Amino acid sequence: MLFGINLLIRIPKDGRILAVKRAQDDHYFPGMWALPGGEIEQGETPEETAARELREETNLVLCSMESLPCLHSVFNIGDADLDLSVYRAHIEDDRMMKPMTDDIEAVRWIEPEILINSLRTFHYLSSEIPKLKRLLGNLPTDHEH
Repeated sequence: MLFGINLLIRIPKDGRILAVKRAQDDHYFPGMWALPGGEIEQGETPEETAARELREETNLVLCSMESLPCLHSVFNIGDADLDLSVYRAHIEDDRMMKPMTDDIEAVRWIEPEILINSLRTFHYLSSEIPKLKRLLGNLPTDHEH
């Protein structure tokens, strides 16, 4: 079992969310838009993982994150089960935003529907899409597609 976290970071005035686009040569999710985050390493707290992953993927500094996840799911990715927690988080400044690893092709503020469509395409967090849509707010329901 792998344990991971993702960060939900929004621009309050327009609702866009911070997302990373996985590299085209990614083994599991080539080209998928996703929330920043990653695997919790041995001995790390969720806050330490969040800060490290955000810096490694986006060059951004974590300002704060909620202590409890807003979403939790356990699902299979390839040959492993992933126990994933999504936390609301905040950054101070995005001027230094850029991909910092070959695993990430792009870092952008995107519309929530782009993220939802990408996650749905790759069957990532599939069972949690309705809850994620509610968290992101004002998105069409599945029957409106």
